[in-house]
Amino acid sequence: QTATMAFRPAVFASALRTARFGKRLDYEHTVDSTMTWALERLSLGEAAHGDLFVCEEQTKGIGRRGRAWSSEPSGNLYFTFIWSHVPDDSTLFEEARKLNFAVSVATVRTCHAAGVPNAKIKWPNDVLCDGKKISGMLINIEDAACIGGVGLNVNQVFDGDDELASTATSLKVETEIEHDRESLLATFCYQLESLMRKPWKDVLDEYKSLNALHGLSVRVYHNQRLVDDERDFTAKVVGIADSGELLVKNEETGAVQTISGQEISIRPKTTA
Repeated sequence: QTATMAFRPAVFASALRTARFGKRLDYEHTVDSTMTWALERLSLGEAAHGDLFVCEEQTKGIGRRGRAWSSEPSGNLYFTFIWSHVPDDSTLFEEARKLNFAVSVATVRTCHAAGVPNAKIKWPNDVLCDGKKISGMLINIEDAACIGGVGLNVNQVFDGDDELASTATSLKVETEIEHDRESLLATFCYQLESLMRKPWKDVLDEYKSLNALHGLSVRVYHNQRLVDDERDFTAKVVGIADSGELLVKNEETGAVQTISGQEISIRPKTTA
């Protein structure tokens, strides 16, 4: 927990260097979920490409597979954006695929710019610092648009008895200084808009270079995490395919196969 001043939309606007992305920002202190908020506005025709929805606290934050996302008012960034720009030579599906990887890369670039060079990506879309989670994100397709939700731990600190202390970190914990959330969000917007102008291969290559799981032994779950299934197996991560799927080598059979995030969860193997 940490006391911090409220997000300042005017300061963010003055720091923004994008062509369109982030030019409109809606801010509320507390919402159930910025994803739900953005979807409601989009369905009413009141949101467009590049719009941002920012809050201090989510009472029903949404993570992958519908899991709850812890989002207390602790000086972090919780936001959702609308991405509906589809170039003539692309499709919404292709843009959504590229966006899913570009958001992770943009978040890592933002962490690097904030003085956290050890930020890397845990496939498919978490950002870790030496194994501790600093950010998570989610991309959904709704009404011919992509809705992207991002949570970035900025100024939150974790007490030694906090159960999150062993699994989570923040920019402040990593750098020992308070960070300006407005400039961080402006940096993220600039990086994402720049990345989305690049070809899919360029985005994927940078994503591959930031792979935190490469060479690690992991447990592949076919059900929910830590719920045993006879199809589960232990594997070594050997890379990321050109499709964006994870490449793993089954430690029992030696077979190399691709893993899709919709089918399984990846978790570093724990030793007994």
